[in-house]
Amino acid sequence: MSIIQGSGSKLQIGLESTWGTKVAPTVNIGYTSETMKLIPNYKEEDTLVGAKTTGRMDTFGKKVEGDINLIVHPDTIGWLLWEHFGAEGNATADGSAYTHAFTHVAAGAATSLPHFTMVIDRIVSAYAFVSCKSDQMKLSCKVNDYLRATFSLRGHSEVNSTIVSLTDSATKGLKFSHGSVTVGGASYAEVTGFDLTDSNNLENDLYVMNGSAYMMEIEPNARSTTGTMEVLYSSTTEGTRSSYFLTATPCSVVLTFTSDEEAATDAPYQLTITLPNCYFTDASPNVNGPERLRQTLNFTASQQSGTEAITVTLRDARSTKYSA
Repeated sequence: MSIIQGSGSKLQIGLESTWGTKVAPTVNIGYTSETMKLIPNYKEEDTLVGAKTTGRMDTFGKKVEGDINLIVHPDTIGWLLWEHFGAEGNATADGSAYTHAFTHVAAGAATSLPHFTMVIDRIVSAYAFVSCKSDQMKLSCKVNDYLRATFSLRGHSEVNSTIVSLTDSATKGLKFSHGSVTVGGASYAEVTGFDLTDSNNLENDLYVMNGSAYMMEIEPNARSTTGTMEVLYSSTTEGTRSSYFLTATPCSVVLTFTSDEEAATDAPYQLTITLPNCYFTDASPNVNGPERLRQTLNFTASQQSGTEAITVTLRDARSTKYSA
């Protein structure tokens, strides 16, 4: 029998320049699971021929979709942040390290969300998923766990491929104890877990009469960013309820993960998520028994007065832009 198991798998990506054209991967991305698949649109011919069962079928549009799940490593997550957000500032020196700021790409005749080839080694065979774009990014962190990310992807096609020899991440994953939170500029020490979802709301089933069964290039619609924090109920969290939730007043939420490892001397790897204008849409402290009271804080990030709804800043050792 062959040893066909996930522990031998790899996932690699490469940034493309032309929609629908596969490229060789350039980066290893460590991952925990995936659900990528080809989705052919089968349709039965409805011609009446005296048949007693399903008749002749054919495929019409084809696309690929699915999720990749991973632990966030600060020396490789920048590639996926660039491909999800599509806009990146210059790599800025921070001591001997560098910072990269990612925001949503703006609409325009000359702008487009990046797309990439993703190759997954499934041991028996390796598949390339061509021209993948990120529809949604979800970040999640709970007690005694790593910072985990899920990227929901949609793309052009699937073809057979091969894995190439690339270097793995050299850093440890970011984790719960690396995190800190501020709300309205004040430290928030009561957080026991959070989920943050940033959606590009990609177009779907964008087929045109051009002699191809595959979608033309898809782009984002209006983006959205929402989050949930689970906290220990306290006077601090009640203050959030009274000052922001009850008054419909926006405030900032900032989540920072600072690694134990250094990108350069005295400059640890760091991931900072800045949401300058958040509306708290729920702030309920419920009693669920004799245990310690907890509170759920739901929020929606907004873009106001030219201020981005979300900016993700990564400090690492890379001296050039990920988009370069």
